[in-house]
Amino acid sequence: MLGFAALCFPFCYWNFSAFSYDSHMFVMYGRALGAEGHLSLDMLQNLDKWGMFQVVAHAMSAFVKQDYLYGLAPAFAVSMLATFAVVLGEALGELRVEPRHRALWMCLAVVVLLAIPLFRFHVVYVHSNMGSAGYLLFFIALFWLAEVKNDASYLPIAFLSLLAFTVLRVEAVPFALGFLLLNVMNTRLSRREITRWYSLYTAVLVAWFGLLAFVVPADSVYLTPNKCLLFVAAIALLFAYSLVRDRWWFRRLTPYIPHLTVAACGLGIVAAYLTNEANMRESAGIWLDDLWSSTWWASIWKYVVVLAIVGVVFPAPPFRKSLVLGIWLFFGLILILSSTGTAFGPDIDGSLIRMTIHILPIVVFYGALKFAPLLAATRAR
Repeated sequence: MLGFAALCFPFCYWNFSAFSYDSHMFVMYGRALGAEGHLSLDMLQNLDKWGMFQVVAHAMSAFVKQDYLYGLAPAFAVSMLATFAVVLGEALGELRVEPRHRALWMCLAVVVLLAIPLFRFHVVYVHSNMGSAGYLLFFIALFWLAEVKNDASYLPIAFLSLLAFTVLRVEAVPFALGFLLLNVMNTRLSRREITRWYSLYTAVLVAWFGLLAFVVPADSVYLTPNKCLLFVAAIALLFAYSLVRDRWWFRRLTPYIPHLTVAACGLGIVAAYLTNEANMRESAGIWLDDLWSSTWWASIWKYVVVLAIVGVVFPAPPFRKSLVLGIWLFFGLILILSSTGTAFGPDIDGSLIRMTIHILPIVVFYGALKFAPLLAATRAR
């Protein structure tokens, strides 16, 4: 706690925050919400472009004598990196990596993330991407730990993290549903424990998007009433399937759900290209070129590709399916999203590029799980 406070102090004492248009909207709506003291219908109508998380968080500026919470983004980044290190250390412990080697890999993983200029920028950037990256990682990593240990005590925090991820951005629902399909549908964990927390997650989101369906503008470019109702139906149907996944003929289909999910995503990419070829060529081209050549990424994706090729010949960690397929699914969904419009710029101005931050900690987490036991065993020999 003292270390956390010490790291947060300079960011709270001096204002290092970076802003974009979205950042100003978060702060403005947050201040309005804090002044009103309740979530009015007028305010709800304005959440068709942004998730509720940042708006509610910045409403806390009503409790302090500051124009806005410029220390909120750095404080979250510090806590996210600390928790990332702790979860990674726990995971490496399950793979029998010695404590001293675990500490080295925990430090190395954090250093890798901070070595990327775009990630460092998000430490002070008033936006939703650092939060999305953290909460998605915690859901995936904690669910993986629950599977490895066969311990359902990780599930409450895992589903709470997924709930936070889902309401951080309006585009997050398809990603959340995809990771639920990869993790929940083919788990060995107790059905009773899964259902208890999964049902709460489902109830909150069904209520939230059901409410938004009656208030968001019908002509919105982003979240429309029809999209809200579609989200409600998809979330509810997926939960219903989870209740019957081991009954009747569903039990034959369920083991193939993770691979079918990725296959369906592949078909979605083809359909998106055929229906919106021009948009997809432009947006996806900007995104892919930026990942490969932009200085904001410090060539991280080139190293990832090389390590992925090298790693094929080495043993993989247990229960890797949700991690590996999840990474592929994320990039597939980003490609589909690229077909919806051309308002995706390069570098820090591109929504697709900023959203790629979400998967970065998971890629680093899996890389550590893949190579840490191998290198530790080599040193031991």
